[in-house]
Amino acid sequence: MSNENERNSIFFPRKLTGNLAKLFAKACNQYLNAVENECNDTPSEIPIFSWLSPQHRTFLVSKLAVGLLCEDEPLPPQTIEYGAAYFGVVATIKCELMIEIDTSVDEVGQDLIKLYYEPVLAEECLGREENSTARSFEQRTIDMSLIGKEARKNKKKLDRKIDSEQRESGGHHSKVANKARIGIFDHLEESLSSWRHIFEGGKCPESIRRPPRLLTDDEKGWGGFQWRLSVDEALQEDSTHIGVIRPLSNLNFCWNCFDFDKWDTALSLLMKTYYMHLNPGDSALIFGDIDDLAYADKTHHDRILAVQKIVRDLRDAFDPHFDVKKGAYPQRLIFAVCTVEMYHGRANCSFARKFLEVCKERGINLEERGDFQMRYEVFNTVSEQVLEGLDKSYSMDIEFKSPGDYKSKDGLYFGIGCTRNGCYSFAYDEMKYCSNCRVVKYCSKECQKADWKKHKMQCKTLAASRKDKQKIQEALRTFKTR
Repeated sequence: MSNENERNSIFFPRKLTGNLAKLFAKACNQYLNAVENECNDTPSEIPIFSWLSPQHRTFLVSKLAVGLLCEDEPLPPQTIEYGAAYFGVVATIKCELMIEIDTSVDEVGQDLIKLYYEPVLAEECLGREENSTARSFEQRTIDMSLIGKEARKNKKKLDRKIDSEQRESGGHHSKVANKARIGIFDHLEESLSSWRHIFEGGKCPESIRRPPRLLTDDEKGWGGFQWRLSVDEALQEDSTHIGVIRPLSNLNFCWNCFDFDKWDTALSLLMKTYYMHLNPGDSALIFGDIDDLAYADKTHHDRILAVQKIVRDLRDAFDPHFDVKKGAYPQRLIFAVCTVEMYHGRANCSFARKFLEVCKERGINLEERGDFQMRYEVFNTVSEQVLEGLDKSYSMDIEFKSPGDYKSKDGLYFGIGCTRNGCYSFAYDEMKYCSNCRVVKYCSKECQKADWKKHKMQCKTLAASRKDKQKIQEALRTFKTR
């Protein structure tokens, strides 16, 4: 996976403990809900994980839950597959934080909104005013059209290349990984070096950490600060000094912060400093969207090919051996080890009730996250006794399909819909190009005619720029600096 002079990555040097273990268990359980609902379960920034089938991703998360939370079980395998899955779970935490910050104003009291949220919103508005010199909407549309066209052309070439290459076994992506790390890893290091803003001004004082009143159940729950409270508890346990990074218990914000950028930075530091060694090649492969910008930029193509090969090999090893008759097994495992909520579908009702019964007999408190090893032992006992219902998904009673039927998203979003503003047709393959510029597409002649007044101002520019590599590079640079 890496240069011979580099050590292999050690993804999992030790178990998760304390509030960090509770946070990870909570995220695993949330991922189970996400994958069943097919919502927020494929983090685009972790393609090695998100391009796998949902059955495969659930299996990996169940193994991570056992390996990182249960003290008597072996650590997960030290492979890029499990490393990517770990960061897929971390992405779930970040997603929930973002959703919570965006929606909690509906459930949080007006006094807390005024105290914690409005100052951040005012600062964001000021930033938008300062950046008012950004390129016009029309120019942005042209840039997106050019990038989207180039991306689709390059994707077809890469797909043909990956299909034509002879499949190799083991270590096949080392050369590509070393090429791919140029720029990608530097960008990651640069982003991590921007951590200073979460410490500026000193540690968050108790006067700010202490709420002005008791929080309501809604404010402490799904409609309020639930995820921020959980992440804050994990951050406050970090009192170590790792490298140049200060203890995360000295952050200048706490559970009541509405600034997602601060949470994102702090959580990234917390999860990355957990590692003993993550080599640059693996970092380059794991992190980073493979989207229009990546396909349009040829410096990313080696990485794209490497990721495609890894995913293909992983799917070849997993998909044919998945047993649809036992599909709920990893879902039950995540539920058993990680949950504090008693939920289940009709098919898995017997298992859930038996699990609850045995846990009660053994004095395991399922209302709090913990006792992970004891929970796992109960799961092993009950799973052998209750076999019915394994062919249906845990909470939604959906029959399992073969993972080989799953097609991952291609990551191309620029220009996937009809170009006419107000048309919501996304049948891209059935659309027709403008015969002059050959860049934008329309779902019908009616839409093309209705859009012509606007498009004719861009048509000649797009036609002239379609094969102009310099114009395409300028468009790429514009988006990268946004």
